[in-house]
Amino acid sequence: KFNPLNAMITTGIAEIGLSGSLYFYIKNHLKIKYKLFSKINLIYFLLSILFIPISLIVRGFSLEFWLTMIIIVFTCIFLYVGVLFVIKDENLVLIINKVLGKLGVKIWKN
Repeated sequence: KFNPLNAMITTGIAEIGLSGSLYFYIKNHLKIKYKLFSKINLIYFLLSILFIPISLIVRGFSLEFWLTMIIIVFTCIFLYVGVLFVIKDENLVLIINKVLGKLGVKIWKN
C-alpha cells in the first residue's frame, strides 16, 4: 500500500543500495582511493542534518508555501556554502577558483 512511510522506506533502501554499489564500483573498478567515513564527509553530513531544524523553524512562521520553500532553500544554501567557505573546503575552493579563474581572479592558491 502506498503511503508516505513506505515511500520514505523504499527511497532510503534505494539510496543505500545505490550508494553502496557506487562505492564498490569506484573502489574496485576505477581504483580510486575513497574513504566512506572521513572527517570531511562527517562535516558534510552534519551540515545537511541542520537542514531539518531550519526547515521546521521556517515552516513555523506559517508563510505562503512558495515563499516558505524559497526561504528554506536559500537559507540552507547560504549555511552550507558559508560553512564550507569558512573552513576553506578543498572542493569549494576548486569550484570557486575554476569559476573565478575564467574572470582572471583567484581567491586561494591550491
